[in-house]
Amino acid sequence: MKYEEIGNWLRMVFTNFLYPALIILIMVYLFGLLIYLIVSGKGSSSYIRRSTGALLPIVLLVFGMAISSDSIKMIENALLTLPNIVQLILGAIIGTSLIEFGRYYLKSDIDGAASLLALFVSCIFSFILWCIMGGVLASLNYSLVGLILFGGLDIIFRGQVKKQKNHLTSGDKASSHNIILPNPRLNSDRDKDVV
Repeated sequence: MKYEEIGNWLRMVFTNFLYPALIILIMVYLFGLLIYLIVSGKGSSSYIRRSTGALLPIVLLVFGMAISSDSIKMIENALLTLPNIVQLILGAIIGTSLIEFGRYYLKSDIDGAASLLALFVSCIFSFILWCIMGGVLASLNYSLVGLILFGGLDIIFRGQVKKQKNHLTSGDKASSHNIILPNPRLNSDRDKDVV
């Protein structure tokens, strides 16, 4: 087997198998992130806010596809007019913003931040789905490269943020609620005096 045949075979594997698998992996990751954000809510109000943020772009996508059939063509023309470097920068901004927004959510654990993060992730998911349905996904290649590359670099250099947990001792809990705990040593001395 010649090197040219090996190169052709590798190109076929990367373009026909690995590229669609990568797109599917991105979509599954975004969808799983949406499910996680909704499920991790506390209370009915939290569930409603997060699920609304997650479903709103998808609902708009359904109406957009039903109302205008030329919308895909408009997006394709807009993407093709953008220089490749601009698409790369836009993807980098979106990828870095996604990671930083997630980092802020994990630091603060605020319900409003989770709802906005769900809205942001759902917008990315819906836009990629829109481009897949319209057959214009190839126009997004530079943006997807920027999104994955700079999002990954942000995770590598800034690390993962874990939720802050309040580790309070019994004394801290008592002082925070203005409760005075009895001293067991004094009780034992009192019992000896009684005996």
